[in-house]
Amino acid sequence: GDAAEFLDDAPPGPAGGGGIYATNDSQLTVVDSTFFDNRAQAEFGSGGAMFVRNSEVAVARSTFSGNQANANGGGIAIAAGAAGLALVPLAASPITANLAEANGDTDGNGGGIFANNDLSGATLALSLANTLVAGNTDSGFQTHPDLSLLGTVALASLGTNLLGSAEG
Repeated sequence: GDAAEFLDDAPPGPAGGGGIYATNDSQLTVVDSTFFDNRAQAEFGSGGAMFVRNSEVAVARSTFSGNQANANGGGIAIAAGAAGLALVPLAASPITANLAEANGDTDGNGGGIFANNDLSGATLALSLANTLVAGNTDSGFQTHPDLSLLGTVALASLGTNLLGSAEG
């Protein structure tokens, strides 16, 4: 398929997903795409470039940079809801220079990636393969600049990865 560019998007709405909003059992493959300068601008907007909830989104050879969320996941926010399933494999996709907690109200985490599975019965799996997650910023009360995991999250490393900060 053809590559896509998601540039300078800031859709309205409370949930987020500045470039892509995938929910309710969506299945999506993103390849050779660029997510730059997108914003989840609602007060609790998460996923500056991409918001995934109870869906399967595979990402390969795509760049996430310069995105912002007023809450969680400056680059990518992933959530699994009641008995839901969220699967996100990332391959050869740099995630750098993204910002969580852009509005400064201290309610946000994960400048690069935020993954939240705090409900029993739900499954959230995140895998990284040859992926860089570094140089992101979280200006919230508890800083998790590159990766923030909440609840039960299955995280797998399937290749050589570089994580800039292990604080999350």
